[in-house]
Amino acid sequence: MFSMKSYKAPGPDGFQPIFFKHFWERIGDDIWRLMHTAFNMGTINASIAETLVVLIPKESNPQRLKNFRPISLCNVIFKVITKVLVSRLRPFLVDLISPLQSSFIPGRGTTDNSIPAQKVVHFIHHSHAKKGSIAFKIDLEKAYDRLNWDFLELTLQDFGFAPATISFIMSCVRSRNLSVL
Repeated sequence: MFSMKSYKAPGPDGFQPIFFKHFWERIGDDIWRLMHTAFNMGTINASIAETLVVLIPKESNPQRLKNFRPISLCNVIFKVITKVLVSRLRPFLVDLISPLQSSFIPGRGTTDNSIPAQKVVHFIHHSHAKKGSIAFKIDLEKAYDRLNWDFLELTLQDFGFAPATISFIMSCVRSRNLSVL
């Protein structure tokens, strides 16, 4: 809770982190019990996972949905739950995620692929091979939005995660309480 910026945009419950920080003496134990129960039971109350999506225009006169950037406004408690979950999973991510995955991992970025791509294009441009060369550009824009949740669940099982942990992760990602403002 205290690592969050105090005045971040509120979620559907209308509260910012500053509220929880200010009243921590009174509500901290209740929040801890809620989180303890959620992690032990492997599920969260759907109202905690409610999320508002706001579409921010990327340009002055957007005409298509791709001209907007979606911003998710989550409840502070849900943010805390997911922060704890991520901090618990972080030590295992290096072993679970391929070194070829270049996004969403600390220390790796999408720009890590630009130098190899430039080398491939340079090679093709300067190659005098008789059979020729070819390179494919694959557009993975928003590929992570198309993840099959059943596939994620099976993958977590294959990696040997505990059933309660899998249930908890799936409870977080399968939240049906999503509203667009």
